[in-house]
Amino acid sequence: MSVIENGDRRRSERFRTINLISYRDSADNGETIETGMARTLDLSENGALIKLQKPLTNPNIAELEMALEDEIICLTGNVIEQFQASDGFWCVRIDFSDLTPFVRHKLSTFIMNLV
Repeated sequence: MSVIENGDRRRSERFRTINLISYRDSADNGETIETGMARTLDLSENGALIKLQKPLTNPNIAELEMALEDEIICLTGNVIEQFQASDGFWCVRIDFSDLTPFVRHKLSTFIMNLV
């Protein structure tokens, strides 16, 4: 893990990018509580920081569909942190889990093109 100047431990470098996201907020039993739209603030091969209008009701697992240019990829991740930003929006830090090789490749390729 690398240590960033603010003391956060990260497995990979984060890149500032705005990508549209649709998300599903689910109960522990898998039932959908709510769906919504969000956007990324930063993105890495292992996770993202996303901005929502309101907090997740069940901030454990995040199910996302993310637009990477003209493609949509499906991601699942563990919610690491959820907090309210100074602008009143909510931020959710997500650690991606169980990415398929295809999705991991698409994400890596997109990030390499940001540099």
